[in-house]
Amino acid sequence: MNLIRLIEKNRVVAVDLETTGFNCREDDIIEIGAVKIEGWKVMRTGDGGSVIEGSELGESFSTFVSGPLKLPQSIVNLTGIRGKDLEGAPTTEAALKKLKEFIGNDIIVGHNIEFDYSFLSEHGRRYGITFGNRRLDTAAIARTIYRDKIKNYSLPSLAAMSGIAYTPHRALNDAYATAKLFTALALKDDEAHCNY
Repeated sequence: MNLIRLIEKNRVVAVDLETTGFNCREDDIIEIGAVKIEGWKVMRTGDGGSVIEGSELGESFSTFVSGPLKLPQSIVNLTGIRGKDLEGAPTTEAALKKLKEFIGNDIIVGHNIEFDYSFLSEHGRRYGITFGNRRLDTAAIARTIYRDKIKNYSLPSLAAMSGIAYTPHRALNDAYATAKLFTALALKDDEAHCNY
């Protein structure tokens, strides 16, 4: 099934997390951002095919997550998030429950989604919250579409190449950029006919 057929039959939510490190078992989630991708305009062609003409971004979800008040300096430098930003934020359990309510059973799309999913899965498991949603990775989709034509598949690089301006390394900003990139890739996939 290519992206057009997948989009026609499913709802998609872009998700991004900021964390205190790379180890889902030892590190904490400190920020969650998500945005719904809605209003896909799928047009039928004369030969029985389909073409996506674009989408709209819908409702969003964003929260800090209570965590250590002393964050690693590398994370502060990367994200600008400080320990004081987490004061009074929802607990990990409360934040993940709200995220699960927000995304329901929709497809989750993310950039290098398996990183974010490892945190959702590990931290969700601790509180009996299951994220069994189907996942799509914009980095993998971009590699399929562009093959070896570009060298850098980072979100900032692909966003710049697609004309998407944003400030990276904040969860909601990254979720919006991922949603816009996913739309741009879906438009290109009409020609690439990638299967997902």
